[in-house]
Amino acid sequence: MSNTENTKKKGFSRRKFFKRTGIVLGGTAVLLYFGRHRIRRSIAGMAASMDSPSGVTDFSPKIWFDINADNKIIVRSSKEEIGQGTFTGIAMLVAEELEIPITDVDVVPGGLAGPPDMAGTGGSMSLGALYIPLRETAATMREMIKNAAAAKLNIDVNTVKLNKGFIGSGSKTIALSELAQNWNDWKIPKEVKIKKRSEFKIIGQPLPRIDLIPKVMGKTPFCIDKSMPEMLCGAILRSPYLEGKLLSVDASEAEKMKGVVKVVQEKDWVGVVAEKRYQAEMALKKLKVEWDQGKMWQQEELEALHEEGKVVGVTVQKDGKADAVIEDNKTNALNATYEVQYLAHGQMEPIGTIAHFQEDKIHIIASTQAVDHVANALKSEFGISKKKMTIETSFVGGGFGGRHYVFHLPIDALYLSKAVGKPVHLLRTREEEFQAAYVRPYGRNFMGAAINPETKRIEALRNVQVSGDMNLKNLPVPGLMTLLGADFLGTGHGVHIEYEIPNRFGRIENVETPVNTSIWRGVGCVPNGFARESFMDEIARKISIDPFDLRLEHLTNGDDIMQKRMSRALLSLRQESAWDSPKEDGVGRGMAIFVDRKTIAAMVAEIKIVDGLYKVTKVTQVINPAIAINPESIRKQAEGCIMMGISSSLTEEVTIKDSQIQQSNYHNYKMAYVADTPEIKIVIQEDEAAERPYGVGEPPIAPVAPSIGNAIFDLTGKRLRRLPFAKV
Repeated sequence: MSNTENTKKKGFSRRKFFKRTGIVLGGTAVLLYFGRHRIRRSIAGMAASMDSPSGVTDFSPKIWFDINADNKIIVRSSKEEIGQGTFTGIAMLVAEELEIPITDVDVVPGGLAGPPDMAGTGGSMSLGALYIPLRETAATMREMIKNAAAAKLNIDVNTVKLNKGFIGSGSKTIALSELAQNWNDWKIPKEVKIKKRSEFKIIGQPLPRIDLIPKVMGKTPFCIDKSMPEMLCGAILRSPYLEGKLLSVDASEAEKMKGVVKVVQEKDWVGVVAEKRYQAEMALKKLKVEWDQGKMWQQEELEALHEEGKVVGVTVQKDGKADAVIEDNKTNALNATYEVQYLAHGQMEPIGTIAHFQEDKIHIIASTQAVDHVANALKSEFGISKKKMTIETSFVGGGFGGRHYVFHLPIDALYLSKAVGKPVHLLRTREEEFQAAYVRPYGRNFMGAAINPETKRIEALRNVQVSGDMNLKNLPVPGLMTLLGADFLGTGHGVHIEYEIPNRFGRIENVETPVNTSIWRGVGCVPNGFARESFMDEIARKISIDPFDLRLEHLTNGDDIMQKRMSRALLSLRQESAWDSPKEDGVGRGMAIFVDRKTIAAMVAEIKIVDGLYKVTKVTQVINPAIAINPESIRKQAEGCIMMGISSSLTEEVTIKDSQIQQSNYHNYKMAYVADTPEIKIVIQEDEAAERPYGVGEPPIAPVAPSIGNAIFDLTGKRLRRLPFAKV
């Protein structure tokens, strides 16, 4: 079968999708102009609770599936495998509806030739958003295969069964690969049925990763491993200063070095192309470069930009009159400010790209989370249509959002390739990863509450988040910040308050800074989770109520499904963590709960002080994604989030001095070690009435920091409101 086959389903096409999207955005722009505050609040409220779309605009079986010579079903994934187990989940969905063993399914990166995907891989939405449409596509494929086999073998379609790569009935069978030779003649049925949850045989089973053995054996191809014929190696030098600009370059020494093919200078960078990577990197050090350093920013100056009320921002939640109630009840009011620091992604595999510029066409192998975004950026930069682009993607050695908006790397690699007329492999050094890549923005949350000490109820709760932007300035759409007012899909995610409180107020204010900020795992749920759930603990302490009881008392709306799910998770966590049992001397215990994209994550952390440092010794987490496609994968994702949350809560931070990032490698960017892993217990809850699952790649990280902070207070009486937590 051709992997470029692109048959559209009747009544829906990518062109129509864009047309409809354009109409919606155009209408929104007009509404925002005349009634922007009300409309923005409405959109932000929807964003806080909506089911994230897949971003895929074509679910034709012929663009998703293929059959190879070994009779295996090949699935071209629109989502990237960045370590989160998506390919295994996709294989499970497909195998379930095709009624074949998961071992008969291979999932491969689709690249630009695969299913068109406007959203990319992120937002914990890959499997949840694909859950229904991909199963429908697989069920369609199943019926296409059966109908084709029945026609080929002249048998009753109702007797056709698929078994170990062969299909048919009784003695009349045919290999899938042979049947697929007439692929283009297969008819797409108008309607198919997908299985009920009660009929599942594969979905819901704790299965090992399909890419586990290849990765352990070193056979999985990452971008760092890929190559093209006659490929050269590139290295690029960018300004080490936040607002630095390139003034001049003396390349005379570098050009004389062994293996150097060419020194290439562009507007804001200078690069070297050489026969080997080491030669390119060494030549880069011989360049004599003069920079306009720009303003010498200091950490304190950058932090000072984050004060409430300096920018307009967007109100995302306004129930009652929270500000007035808090102001009128000063005696029983509580106010606090929480801070989170700049963070690096610190993933194992440095970001790389292989590029080959050939007259009016280009070939890219990209390490990205959003291939469609890359294609749009290349089209804008070089004026080449997508039809003349070949963009392959590979397995990714860690993303965490850091590869979502990496447009300039393939652009830079193409300029290098164009200059030498050959393919060029451009790979960041570890130092570049820390000093030239995106970082999570610094931010502050200004919390306030009015409390009734007699009823032990919260009368008003406010959360104003002031932070750098994660999304809007990185998207190749002019004027998005002006249009939307704030990045409520990224930075502001999690500002919305679920607790049953009569007066609630949530606001996002994105300040402009010179720091290169973008998505980091959990986006706004990490800072907002830290602030709100730490503040809830402060409230509980102030009115002498158990932290579990405080939350349960404010989740009493029986008509609110989310509140019911949160209550259920809390009750389970209380029991599983033995919260009401006496704890050992020298142990602090704290809890938190948060909702991210409709997944509930609730956690209890226990800490001790060891060698003058806070050490997390035990974690119990209850996670409710509604439906568990693969419980084993969910556990691994939760464990990964917990460790990343421990690391970012206790030690990680990026600091800036004289407009330069001070951290350059793992020796001065302190991350958690394997020895820092606590005892971890993961409890998975499901909802019987749920129709689809929700994400698990990010939600488990949200309650980590506040759980640890609350445990520190429980142990020491110190309320730490700034991440990372200081030494004891």
